[in-house]
Amino acid sequence: MFEGDGAIVQYAYVVENLNQAIEHWTTDVGAGPFFVKAHLNDLDFKYRGKKSTLDMSFALGQAGAIQIELIQVHSDNPTIYTDMYPKGSDGGFHHVAMFSKDFDAAVRAYEQKGFEAAMQGIFGTTPFAYMDTRSALGFMVELYPPSQQLRELYKMVADASIGWDRDEKTRPM
Repeated sequence: MFEGDGAIVQYAYVVENLNQAIEHWTTDVGAGPFFVKAHLNDLDFKYRGKKSTLDMSFALGQAGAIQIELIQVHSDNPTIYTDMYPKGSDGGFHHVAMFSKDFDAAVRAYEQKGFEAAMQGIFGTTPFAYMDTRSALGFMVELYPPSQQLRELYKMVADASIGWDRDEKTRPM
């Protein structure tokens, strides 16, 4: 069902302040550089089965072999991110992401185990689903097919970390 037997390709964190989080991850952890997308608000998705909206900023950086995503929510409506970390909280670990060879089958398999698709939609041309696995794992699982669009994004982020001199901590996405 999963490419690489469920290999996790990303760890994601909800943060209260994206710039402060980037500073922490680059300075204290050595991850980076981070590619920043400010105020993504045109995502086509459903939240818990109903069309919804979201205004968020996020940053993608590399920590060794794993991608790190930092997410700051700006909207006030319920989201999968505020389900776990209400605005005003310190945030924390939110989800892992995995490529799935058969995306639809993977979503169905999670649903058959009783895990709801908390958010489903399309990012660019790539479908995605966040499965609410908190009752079993304590965090959510994001699934998407290994599209060329996402493979190129992951490669761009990983390649930028090779030989990174720690000076330029952020870059536009």
